[in-house]
Amino acid sequence: MAVDPDQDDRDFIAENMDAAADLQFILSETGVSLHRRAAIARRYGTLRKFNAIGVDRAQLRVACLQDFAIPQDTLENRAEVAAIVAAWETAKEFVAKEVELRAEAKVLGQPKILQSHDNQ
Repeated sequence: MAVDPDQDDRDFIAENMDAAADLQFILSETGVSLHRRAAIARRYGTLRKFNAIGVDRAQLRVACLQDFAIPQDTLENRAEVAAIVAAWETAKEFVAKEVELRAEAKVLGQPKILQSHDNQ
């Protein structure tokens, strides 16, 4: 029977990422590899923490090298870093919109507005 080298990553994501479904969706949507999605989930775990990795692309690229050991020395590694940067930029927009919606709901005295992925 063949052993799946990615099974540990799949198991971790399945068991631990319900609370961070938005993070997993964004990472998957931008093409981050399964191995890196699991590594990001293990170290950061939530969209807000992932969003706080750095304040700009340069800091994020340094974090990719230092935190996830992704040197940008091959096309494959540069593509992986680009996917993580794209996910980080999407996460920034997502968190900003979520904060805006929560603040608006609080001011208006309404329950939190569920975005479609929250509802699912």
